[in-house]
Amino acid sequence: MIIFQSVLFTVFLELFIFVISTIQVRVISRAAGAGASYLFVTGGLTDSKQRQLNMPFLQTARQIFSAILFCNAYFIWVSNDDRLAHTTHLPGGKIVLVFMVVVYVVCALCIYGGYEAGYFGRLVAWQLLLVTVFVDSDTKFWLRSNEHIKFWMQMLLASRNLPIIAGLLLLDRKRYW
Repeated sequence: MIIFQSVLFTVFLELFIFVISTIQVRVISRAAGAGASYLFVTGGLTDSKQRQLNMPFLQTARQIFSAILFCNAYFIWVSNDDRLAHTTHLPGGKIVLVFMVVVYVVCALCIYGGYEAGYFGRLVAWQLLLVTVFVDSDTKFWLRSNEHIKFWMQMLLASRNLPIIAGLLLLDRKRYW
């Protein structure tokens, strides 16, 4: 069932990218990630008096996190600019690129399914932190790329990874605030 949903999501993403440019998809997916982080915190805060978690909020946040990870893997695999950025800024070349795509997809499937979500959330949070620091923060590279992303737009994209990283790190915590 999870594999069918991931294939369906990939087809939907392909149609979405066909209509809208990739930069808009990145902005929308990272804004949804910030919203998922707020949903995640809200799911732990809503029923704190009864020591119960609000599972629909938490489940929706997990699903949004996994969709964002699928988007990241898809963009690395399909976009020439993303591939060039990752191979230029990270040591190891194409092997590291394939490893990153595999980690994104495996972590997304495990987070979506709820299997060891905290462990895989921490793993992908550290990977996303490295990508944010080394790849997304290089504004000169992205300005010279085919997409010609301006400085403040790239800083917006890099900074929107921070709530996603925080939400992925909170994935394993008990939320009885």
